[in-house]
Amino acid sequence: IKHASSNISCSNKFPPSTKFQIDSYHITLLEIPSLDSASAGAELVLNVAGYLSSKSKGHTSISDVIYLHPMTENQLVGSDKRTYDLFQHLCGDEAFRNTIIVTNKWHKTNREVGERLERDLKSKDIFFKPALDRCSEILRLDYTPAWNNTTDARNIVRKFFKKDPIPLLIQHELVAKRMRFSDTTTGIELLEHIASME
Repeated sequence: IKHASSNISCSNKFPPSTKFQIDSYHITLLEIPSLDSASAGAELVLNVAGYLSSKSKGHTSISDVIYLHPMTENQLVGSDKRTYDLFQHLCGDEAFRNTIIVTNKWHKTNREVGERLERDLKSKDIFFKPALDRCSEILRLDYTPAWNNTTDARNIVRKFFKKDPIPLLIQHELVAKRMRFSDTTTGIELLEHIASME
């Protein structure tokens, strides 16, 4: 799931995906852009739900999620908050152990400021502490050699190889429980958000 400040935009075709191989694993990476508006968010989430539902019926599940957060952002408001809320509702509590929050754009902030923000992201309820309490983790992604304790993109993906697959909540609700999208956790939250904007 892309952070709201990402330059990647959502096209009419979903999902934009990249296929590649790491070690003996064949990976399909799906990109979900940010929710820049309520109406765009509704269409996007419906597309996401339809895709996940079709894959689940074909016995293929999306069981690992990476959420990108740039270190140039020190708060979660507006479209940033909507995107993070989508991340939580799509996954559900049980699947959170198969999520990784990745901080990037470290090269655009100084070290002291970045590390202070990282501590806030991990320790404050207004940021990612609730996700960490549900067994998610936060990792750094940075290509600047001067930084210590960074993890490259491939090693981040390798983290998932040791985890047991857990279907996302939205998949479980749509397929196993045969719920209508409007009755799912994600659907209810999205409809409430749209209503509040009217």
